[in-house]
Amino acid sequence: MSFRGRHREDRRHINSRISDIKRQLKVVESHRLRYRDKRRSNQVTKCSLIGYTNAGKSTLFNTLTNAGTLQEDKLFATLDPLTREMVLPSGFQCIISDTVGFIQKLPTTLVESFKSTLEEAADSDFIIHVIDNNAPDILNQYDTVLDLIDSLNMKEIPQLVLFNKTDLNDEKRLLPAAPHHFVNINMAAQDILMDIETFMTKHFKAYETTIPLARQDKLYRLKRQTIVENVDLDEEKVNITGFEPEGNFSERITEKDDRSE
Repeated sequence: MSFRGRHREDRRHINSRISDIKRQLKVVESHRLRYRDKRRSNQVTKCSLIGYTNAGKSTLFNTLTNAGTLQEDKLFATLDPLTREMVLPSGFQCIISDTVGFIQKLPTTLVESFKSTLEEAADSDFIIHVIDNNAPDILNQYDTVLDLIDSLNMKEIPQLVLFNKTDLNDEKRLLPAAPHHFVNINMAAQDILMDIETFMTKHFKAYETTIPLARQDKLYRLKRQTIVENVDLDEEKVNITGFEPEGNFSERITEKDDRSE
């Protein structure tokens, strides 16, 4: 086969491979859309970890969920987002996704590959922005992620900033206007989860409700679907105060049980 013939054959192979990848990406996006619709119908609160490449997101993801995921120091170590359940100290259950690490200039050949994972973050109720506190260009990395948040129309999503790797550098080199905390791998998971829970309560609606003393199953469901702040028992009933996401969970739980009694 001549050089020109081999060149045409190589181009056909490359174009065929590109078409296969595009088809696979469409299938993946279709699956995620179905998952997203299911999450919305169940009104599950979702957080997304975002951050610059190698900011320590995967390690933090494992800490918050007790999950095991890839933690290599590579540019595309988490090309596909991972989603797990995260249980806050109050018992509130939500989900958290670990997304691909951002880079300053995304190569055009990788735009399609990144599209679906970035859209996962755009569909979140809360963003947890993880920053490497030991990075020499911390301000540049912070600005890079903020620019991407803006380009994905995510500026209105409540954002909590976690300055990670303070075991390597505990200096407060950057103090953003957004709520923020300084964390590291040696901290107890419950301490970080409490920071997240406190942050969430500021964006949830406060509620008060009363349940019969004999119906502890109601309290169990309230603790799973809302952030219960206080429980006060007397001889006949339980008075509960807390915070809930959109969906009137406290009312739905009590009314459902009342109708079934």
